[in-house]
Amino acid sequence: MAILTGDRFNNYLIGTDENDLISGYAGNDTLNGGLGDDTLNGGTGDDSLDGGFGSDYLDGGAGNDYLDGGSGPPMEKNTLIGGSGNDTLKAASNNDNLLEGGTGNDVLYGGGLYRNDTLRGGAGDDLLNSGGRREGFGYGSNILDGGAGNDTLLGDYGDILYGGKEL
Repeated sequence: MAILTGDRFNNYLIGTDENDLISGYAGNDTLNGGLGDDTLNGGTGDDSLDGGFGSDYLDGGAGNDYLDGGSGPPMEKNTLIGGSGNDTLKAASNNDNLLEGGTGNDVLYGGGLYRNDTLRGGAGDDLLNSGGRREGFGYGSNILDGGAGNDTLLGDYGDILYGGKEL
């Protein structure tokens, strides 16, 4: 296990093939978990977090962040937390995922046709997309909850949608 800690500058930190704890703190950081089940904390600044391969926990913190769940075996689960700011969260395509936008106007993308993801927009005007093909052929059972704000929810066959605006 590696513990990698950034500073007030823009950091580029890459994890190992173990379970890592990576924190960027201040600055516009780029964090990559690599292999293993990792915890990535962006801190303040506009950060880019990539979980890599495994079951990961990503927290963007303050700022306009981009979080990517990475990839992993189908039984892995990822948690992506946007925090404050206008964030973009992208679920891992092979996993069941939990995505929470937090405050700000966030964009959340689910993992695709066969996943069971939970997407929560939080406060702000959010866009939640389950990741399915909007023709009614998705096989996942996703939950999309827009939260407060004027949200747009794009679901698929079998998805459960709360809030949002009617298109």
